[in-house]
Amino acid sequence: MTVIRVLEMRPWKGVPLSLVAFLPLLCFAVPQQTHASDADAAQPAAASSSTAPQARVFLMPLANPQAAHATVVDSVAIGSGSAVTGDNAVAVGAGASATADNSVALGAGSVANAANTVSVGSTATTRQISNVAAGTASTDAANVAQLNAGVQQAQNWAQTYTDQRTAVLDSQIQRVGNQVNAGVAGAMAMAGLPQAYLPGKTMAAASAGTFRGQSGVAVGVSTISENGRWVYKATGSSDSRGNDGLTIGAGMQW
Repeated sequence: MTVIRVLEMRPWKGVPLSLVAFLPLLCFAVPQQTHASDADAAQPAAASSSTAPQARVFLMPLANPQAAHATVVDSVAIGSGSAVTGDNAVAVGAGASATADNSVALGAGSVANAANTVSVGSTATTRQISNVAAGTASTDAANVAQLNAGVQQAQNWAQTYTDQRTAVLDSQIQRVGNQVNAGVAGAMAMAGLPQAYLPGKTMAAASAGTFRGQSGVAVGVSTISENGRWVYKATGSSDSRGNDGLTIGAGMQW
Protein backbone atom coordinates (compact mmCIF):
# COMPACT_ATOMS: atom_id res chain seq x y z
CA MET A 1 0.00 0.00 0.00
CA THR A 2 1.30 3.47 -0.92
CA VAL A 3 0.14 6.21 1.44
CA ILE A 4 1.04 9.84 0.79
CA ARG A 5 0.11 12.33 3.48
CA VAL A 6 0.88 15.95 2.65
CA LEU A 7 -0.01 19.05 4.63
CA GLU A 8 -0.82 22.52 3.39
CA MET A 9 2.28 23.96 1.73
CA ARG A 10 3.28 27.05 3.73
CA PRO A 11 6.66 28.49 4.75
CA TRP A 12 7.98 26.62 7.75
CA LYS A 13 10.40 28.19 10.16
CA GLY A 14 11.77 30.55 7.59
CA VAL A 15 12.09 27.95 4.82
CA PRO A 16 10.99 29.56 1.50
CA LEU A 17 7.74 28.32 0.02
CA SER A 18 9.62 27.30 -3.14
CA LEU A 19 11.51 24.71 -1.08
CA VAL A 20 8.47 23.54 0.81
CA ALA A 21 6.82 22.88 -2.57
CA PHE A 22 9.24 19.97 -3.02
CA LEU A 23 7.81 18.23 0.02
CA PRO A 24 5.82 15.65 -2.04
CA LEU A 25 9.14 14.43 -3.47
CA LEU A 26 10.47 13.37 -0.04
CA CYS A 27 9.53 9.69 -0.31
CA PHE A 28 11.44 6.89 1.39
CA ALA A 29 11.21 3.11 1.26
CA VAL A 30 10.20 2.12 4.78
CA PRO A 31 8.84 -1.08 6.32
CA GLN A 32 5.13 -1.59 6.73
CA GLN A 33 5.32 -1.11 10.49
CA THR A 34 6.82 2.37 10.09
CA HIS A 35 4.45 5.20 11.09
CA ALA A 36 4.99 8.86 10.39
CA SER A 37 2.65 11.16 12.26
CA ASP A 38 1.96 14.78 11.34
CA ALA A 39 4.26 15.94 14.13
CA ASP A 40 7.22 13.76 13.14
CA ALA A 41 10.31 15.28 11.57
CA ALA A 42 11.28 14.33 8.05
CA GLN A 43 13.46 11.40 9.08
CA PRO A 44 13.19 7.83 7.66
CA ALA A 45 12.61 5.09 10.19
CA ALA A 46 14.78 2.00 10.38
CA ALA A 47 13.87 -0.55 7.74
CA SER A 48 12.87 -4.08 8.65
CA SER A 49 13.91 -6.92 6.43
CA SER A 50 10.89 -8.97 7.47
CA THR A 51 8.34 -6.85 5.65
CA ALA A 52 8.05 -5.40 2.15
CA PRO A 53 8.95 -1.67 1.92
CA GLN A 54 6.35 0.96 1.12
CA ALA A 55 6.51 4.48 -0.31
CA ARG A 56 5.59 7.04 2.31
CA VAL A 57 5.97 10.82 2.49
CA PHE A 58 7.36 12.11 5.78
CA LEU A 59 6.05 15.50 6.78
CA MET A 60 7.74 18.52 8.28
CA PRO A 61 6.02 19.99 11.34
CA LEU A 62 4.08 23.12 10.40
CA ALA A 63 2.65 25.83 12.59
CA ASN A 64 -0.95 24.89 13.44
CA PRO A 65 -1.48 22.73 10.37
CA GLN A 66 -4.65 20.87 9.53
CA ALA A 67 -3.43 17.50 8.40
CA ALA A 68 -4.25 15.79 5.16
CA HIS A 69 -5.54 12.25 5.62
CA ALA A 70 -4.91 9.38 3.22
CA THR A 71 -4.95 6.05 4.99
CA VAL A 72 -6.26 3.56 2.42
CA VAL A 73 -4.69 1.53 -0.36
CA ASP A 74 -2.56 3.57 -2.81
CA SER A 75 -4.27 6.87 -2.00
CA VAL A 76 -2.99 10.45 -2.19
CA ALA A 77 -4.16 13.50 -0.22
CA ILE A 78 -2.57 16.90 -0.87
CA GLY A 79 -3.79 20.07 0.80
CA SER A 80 -4.90 21.29 4.19
CA GLY A 81 -7.87 19.30 5.43
CA SER A 82 -7.97 17.04 2.37
CA ALA A 83 -9.12 13.49 2.98
CA VAL A 84 -9.13 10.21 1.08
CA THR A 85 -11.10 7.15 2.19
CA GLY A 86 -11.41 5.36 -1.16
CA ASP A 87 -8.85 2.89 -2.45
CA ASN A 88 -6.61 4.21 -5.24
CA ALA A 89 -8.18 7.66 -4.83
CA VAL A 90 -6.63 11.14 -5.02
CA ALA A 91 -7.65 14.41 -3.36
CA VAL A 92 -5.76 17.59 -4.30
CA GLY A 93 -6.64 20.93 -2.71
CA ALA A 94 -7.63 22.32 0.65
CA GLY A 95 -10.65 20.46 1.97
CA ALA A 96 -10.82 18.16 -1.07
CA SER A 97 -12.42 14.78 -0.42
CA ALA A 98 -12.25 11.50 -2.36
CA THR A 99 -14.46 8.93 -0.66
CA ALA A 100 -15.02 6.47 -3.51
CA ASP A 101 -12.61 3.93 -4.98
CA ASN A 102 -10.57 5.11 -7.98
CA SER A 103 -11.99 8.62 -7.64
CA VAL A 104 -10.16 11.94 -8.06
CA ALA A 105 -11.07 15.26 -6.42
CA LEU A 106 -9.25 18.27 -7.90
CA GLY A 107 -9.41 21.72 -6.34
CA ALA A 108 -10.25 23.18 -2.97
CA GLY A 109 -13.49 21.81 -1.58
CA SER A 110 -13.98 19.32 -4.41
CA VAL A 111 -15.86 16.13 -3.57
CA ALA A 112 -15.48 12.83 -5.45
CA ASN A 113 -18.05 10.44 -3.98
CA ALA A 114 -18.68 8.16 -6.95
CA ALA A 115 -16.32 5.39 -8.01
CA ASN A 116 -14.17 5.88 -11.12
CA THR A 117 -14.99 9.59 -11.46
CA VAL A 118 -13.06 12.87 -11.53
CA SER A 119 -14.61 15.83 -9.69
CA VAL A 120 -13.53 19.47 -9.95
CA GLY A 121 -16.09 20.82 -7.50
CA SER A 122 -19.08 19.89 -5.39
CA THR A 123 -22.84 20.29 -5.47
CA ALA A 124 -22.41 23.71 -3.86
CA THR A 125 -19.34 24.83 -5.81
CA THR A 126 -18.80 24.12 -9.49
CA ARG A 127 -15.91 24.91 -11.81
CA GLN A 128 -15.30 25.16 -15.53
CA ILE A 129 -12.62 23.07 -17.23
CA SER A 130 -10.95 25.37 -19.75
CA ASN A 131 -8.50 24.91 -22.62
CA VAL A 132 -9.91 21.48 -23.47
CA ALA A 133 -8.81 20.09 -26.83
CA ALA A 134 -11.41 18.62 -29.14
CA GLY A 135 -12.03 14.95 -28.43
CA THR A 136 -11.22 12.39 -31.09
CA ALA A 137 -12.01 8.98 -29.59
CA SER A 138 -15.50 7.89 -28.62
CA THR A 139 -14.59 8.05 -24.92
CA ASP A 140 -12.90 11.49 -25.08
CA ALA A 141 -14.44 14.60 -23.55
CA ALA A 142 -15.97 17.06 -26.01
CA ASN A 143 -15.51 20.82 -25.72
CA VAL A 144 -18.15 23.51 -26.29
CA ALA A 145 -16.96 24.11 -29.86
CA GLN A 146 -17.57 20.46 -30.71
CA LEU A 147 -20.94 20.56 -28.99
CA ASN A 148 -21.97 23.67 -30.90
CA ALA A 149 -20.76 22.12 -34.15
CA GLY A 150 -22.80 19.00 -33.45
CA VAL A 151 -25.90 21.02 -32.63
CA GLN A 152 -25.45 23.12 -35.78
CA GLN A 153 -24.99 20.01 -37.88
CA ALA A 154 -28.15 18.50 -36.42
CA GLN A 155 -30.06 21.73 -37.08
CA ASN A 156 -28.80 21.87 -40.67
CA TRP A 157 -29.77 18.26 -41.26
CA ALA A 158 -33.18 18.81 -39.71
CA GLN A 159 -33.71 21.94 -41.82
CA THR A 160 -32.66 20.17 -45.01
CA TYR A 161 -34.87 17.18 -44.25
CA THR A 162 -37.83 19.43 -43.41
CA ASP A 163 -37.36 21.46 -46.59
CA GLN A 164 -37.18 18.29 -48.68
CA ARG A 165 -40.27 16.75 -47.09
CA THR A 166 -42.16 20.04 -47.42
CA ALA A 167 -41.22 20.28 -51.09
CA VAL A 168 -42.41 16.70 -51.66
CA LEU A 169 -45.66 17.42 -49.83
CA ASP A 170 -46.23 20.59 -51.83
CA SER A 171 -45.64 18.66 -55.04
CA GLN A 172 -48.09 15.96 -54.00
CA ILE A 173 -50.73 18.52 -53.08
CA GLN A 174 -50.24 20.29 -56.40
CA ARG A 175 -50.51 17.00 -58.26
CA VAL A 176 -53.74 16.11 -56.50
CA GLY A 177 -55.09 19.58 -57.25
CA ASN A 178 -54.27 19.20 -60.94
CA GLN A 179 -55.98 15.82 -61.02
CA VAL A 180 -59.12 17.31 -59.50
CA ASN A 181 -59.11 20.27 -61.88
CA ALA A 182 -58.66 17.98 -64.88
CA GLY A 183 -61.56 15.83 -63.70
CA VAL A 184 -63.75 18.90 -63.45
CA ALA A 185 -62.76 19.92 -67.00
CA GLY A 186 -63.68 16.43 -68.29
CA ALA A 187 -67.03 16.54 -66.51
CA MET A 188 -67.74 19.97 -67.98
CA ALA A 189 -66.96 18.60 -71.45
CA MET A 190 -69.43 15.74 -70.95
CA ALA A 191 -72.06 18.14 -69.72
CA GLY A 192 -71.61 20.21 -72.85
CA LEU A 193 -72.49 17.35 -75.23
CA PRO A 194 -75.73 18.00 -77.18
CA GLN A 195 -78.16 15.09 -77.71
CA ALA A 196 -80.89 13.99 -80.11
CA TYR A 197 -84.26 15.68 -79.63
CA LEU A 198 -86.46 14.32 -82.44
CA PRO A 199 -88.19 10.90 -82.24
CA GLY A 200 -86.42 8.24 -84.26
CA LYS A 201 -83.28 10.35 -84.60
CA THR A 202 -79.67 9.66 -83.48
CA MET A 203 -76.96 12.24 -82.73
CA ALA A 204 -73.17 11.97 -82.39
CA ALA A 205 -71.58 14.89 -80.53
CA ALA A 206 -68.25 16.19 -79.22
CA SER A 207 -67.32 18.94 -76.79
CA ALA A 208 -64.42 20.33 -74.76
CA GLY A 209 -63.97 21.98 -71.37
CA THR A 210 -61.29 23.73 -69.32
CA PHE A 211 -60.92 24.47 -65.61
CA ARG A 212 -58.05 26.10 -63.68
CA GLY A 213 -55.43 25.34 -66.26
CA GLN A 214 -56.62 21.78 -66.98
CA SER A 215 -58.71 20.63 -69.94
CA GLY A 216 -60.96 17.81 -71.06
CA VAL A 217 -62.73 16.54 -74.17
CA ALA A 218 -65.84 14.40 -74.54
CA VAL A 219 -67.74 12.52 -77.25
CA GLY A 220 -71.20 11.03 -77.11
CA VAL A 221 -73.99 9.29 -78.99
CA SER A 222 -77.68 9.70 -78.24
CA THR A 223 -80.91 8.43 -79.80
CA ILE A 224 -84.66 8.70 -79.31
CA SER A 225 -87.16 5.90 -79.98
CA GLU A 226 -89.63 6.20 -82.85
CA ASN A 227 -92.48 7.01 -80.53
CA GLY A 228 -90.36 9.61 -78.73
CA ARG A 229 -90.86 7.93 -75.35
CA TRP A 230 -87.34 6.51 -74.76
CA VAL A 231 -84.02 8.35 -74.83
CA TYR A 232 -80.62 6.57 -74.79
CA LYS A 233 -77.22 8.21 -74.37
CA ALA A 234 -73.55 7.14 -74.03
CA THR A 235 -70.57 9.48 -73.51
CA GLY A 236 -66.83 9.27 -72.93
CA SER A 237 -64.23 11.81 -71.83
CA SER A 238 -60.47 12.25 -71.46
CA ASP A 239 -58.63 15.00 -69.55
CA SER A 240 -55.19 16.61 -69.61
CA ARG A 241 -53.97 14.43 -66.72
CA GLY A 242 -54.57 11.22 -68.66
CA ASN A 243 -57.80 10.25 -66.92
CA ASP A 244 -60.67 8.75 -68.90
CA GLY A 245 -64.36 8.47 -68.08
CA LEU A 246 -67.48 6.80 -69.49
CA THR A 247 -71.21 7.28 -68.92
CA ILE A 248 -74.32 5.52 -70.21
CA GLY A 249 -77.90 6.37 -69.52
CA ALA A 250 -81.52 5.89 -70.55
CA GLY A 251 -84.64 7.88 -69.93
CA MET A 252 -88.39 7.65 -70.48
CA GLN A 253 -90.60 10.60 -71.14
CA TRP A 254 -94.36 10.91 -71.15
